[in-house]
Amino acid sequence: MSLIGYEVRATDGPVGAVHGAAEEIGSTYVVVDTDPWTAGGRLLLPPGTTVRVDRRAERTPVNRTVDGGRERP
Repeated sequence: MSLIGYEVRATDGPVGAVHGAAEEIGSTYVVVDTDPWTAGGRLLLPPGTTVRVDRRAERTPVNRTVDGGRERP
């Protein structure tokens, strides 16, 4: 199941949209485009931050705040 384009919502608001996945040895990170209107930033969310996937709403909540997500690599 592809999550590309799904809205990513932190506990306190929207973060961006799923851009893809980045794989490293032993882990896969969700790559979030945090500013789809410009050449903005990307955020890597580690495994375990996704709470669930809402396929109907095309949204995936994460267990981070907006500012907490921005502090990640």
